[in-house]
Amino acid sequence: MKISTIFYTFIFLLILERRQRIFIVVCFTPGYIPGRPTVGDTAMINQYKRLDVYRCKLQSHQRFEGRVSVYHVLKVKRCLPEGCFYFKWRCRLLEKGGICKKGYKHAGKNCQGCSYFVDEKIHKVPVFLLSEAERGQFELELEDFENWLESNLGRRLEIYGRVNFVGPWLRKDVYSNRCRVSLRGFLANFAECYLGRTHFEDFVYLRLSPKTQARLELSRGDLVEFEAELALDNGRLVLVRPRSVEFIERASSRSLKDNGEALVAARTATVVDDQNDRCLNCERGRLVDVVCHGPTRGPEIRRQLFCLEGVGEPELCCYQALKELSIRRQA
Repeated sequence: MKISTIFYTFIFLLILERRQRIFIVVCFTPGYIPGRPTVGDTAMINQYKRLDVYRCKLQSHQRFEGRVSVYHVLKVKRCLPEGCFYFKWRCRLLEKGGICKKGYKHAGKNCQGCSYFVDEKIHKVPVFLLSEAERGQFELELEDFENWLESNLGRRLEIYGRVNFVGPWLRKDVYSNRCRVSLRGFLANFAECYLGRTHFEDFVYLRLSPKTQARLELSRGDLVEFEAELALDNGRLVLVRPRSVEFIERASSRSLKDNGEALVAARTATVVDDQNDRCLNCERGRLVDVVCHGPTRGPEIRRQLFCLEGVGEPELCCYQALKELSIRRQA
């Protein structure tokens, strides 16, 4: 049964007047619309992707000011309550401005055994940013979210929402002597949507194969309802294997015309070293799965920010300004 189907309740009122006439008055009242706002529906956000709960002082996190997600702390590193340990190699000679006899510019594995070499063990514990009252509220909301996930992961849900963005779904494979960026399909997202009866006020992603996107031509601004299976990908909620797609409203313009346009974006995409908020919130910024293939261990997966406009430095980007200018000219 489609989400947009409206059920009507018929209320019959029998009114007996003085002349003994009986009038039947039919009142139509809209009933529950699955997937739409009702009094009993619950609102929820993705507690795993919150960035206002923890800060990490690891050196590798300093380029994005130590902002780490709840999922990274609790599920990936699991660094609470003991924290994380890592080893930092230093050279006392180079730190004093001296010159290494072997010509090295920084400390490395070949320096072990040298009298100037220091193998420093560093212990870091994530900083909790919330107050005691906020901490209790966060723990309750996290528990509710995880219970909801346990009940819905792997299930097919009815989805209703307006598409926020559609772009290429990219993957970067890194080998010892080369790297490659490939197009795996298309990735759409919703800034908010309904997952069954749950109003999800956070980003939810939808994976589309090239064949499916060529058939649907999904675009930013489309209001759609469909069925899909709910999955979890590094803390992100992802909808896979969509079916029974119905368009409630169609946007006036198409985001991507064909697969060739997506392939061009994949080839011209540029890495942005700093995970700038401006780029993360831009429709041309894309977090890409990076798979590092090591010679002795299995693939290591992480994410890297790419700019589909090919701009590597956010301060030099003029995409939003040009877009705004184009909108004003069309108006």
